[in-house]
Amino acid sequence: EAIIKHFNLSPYKTSSLKNIGNVSRIELGSNFSKLGDKFRIFVNDYDPCGSMLAILRVGKINAAQALTYLLSFIHPTQIINIGMCGSLKKDIFKIGDIVRISQVFQHDVYIPIEHVEFDYLLDKIKLETSKISKEEYGFNHGILATGDSFIDDELSCNELSKIADVVDMEGYSVAKVCNDFKHQCYIYKIVSDNSDNSSADDFKTSIDIYNEKIKFLLNNVF
Repeated sequence: EAIIKHFNLSPYKTSSLKNIGNVSRIELGSNFSKLGDKFRIFVNDYDPCGSMLAILRVGKINAAQALTYLLSFIHPTQIINIGMCGSLKKDIFKIGDIVRISQVFQHDVYIPIEHVEFDYLLDKIKLETSKISKEEYGFNHGILATGDSFIDDELSCNELSKIADVVDMEGYSVAKVCNDFKHQCYIYKIVSDNSDNSSADDFKTSIDIYNEKIKFLLNNVF
């Protein structure tokens, strides 16, 4: 909601003749219909080649599918992924903190066979962070682990904390698609919980904090 208001966006309507990028909205709309309601798109009717918001569904496959499909029709100058994450180091990354992701990988991949064909599954994708520091905006850089499971137990949290700072369910997919198709990518995550047995409740009560932090990003960073 904060992003929609900030950029004066409105729901995508296939009846409009205005252009988005290099394709007409009618052409784009007929193609998007093939994806059904997997994600929603918002654009500025007065600046259709400006900022666009795509709301992706939860999980690695949904995020990768929707973003790949979107990029087959438009060619943005940069892609910014914003979402919630769980802290793996609650003494450093606290609920409500904004984390600028410096590196992301899949934490739920297990391949017991060493072979060059499997190496890409274990890739750690590095992201640009040099332009923004904790001193400048008050938030940390961090390593993100992405997987298709909601982490809500201390055992899993403790194991993941050895290799990452925060955890989510979509970040790697966004970074992977952007990396493979040569699009500039930035990832910001807002800590919603501590990846422990209180995570589900903390996640629900962190929505207001999340919205305020998005407003901070919009007003100070973007």
